[in-house]
Amino acid sequence: MSRGSHDWIRLGVKEVVVPLGFEPKLTVSKTAV
Repeated sequence: MSRGSHDWIRLGVKEVVVPLGFEPKLTVSKTAV
């Protein structure tokens, strides 16, 4: 489940972060980087 884990984190992040309300945080982080 190593591979699935990585994919879930990448695809899950958006599906889990967006609904949680962390969208702005991700945008700021991306811009900061």
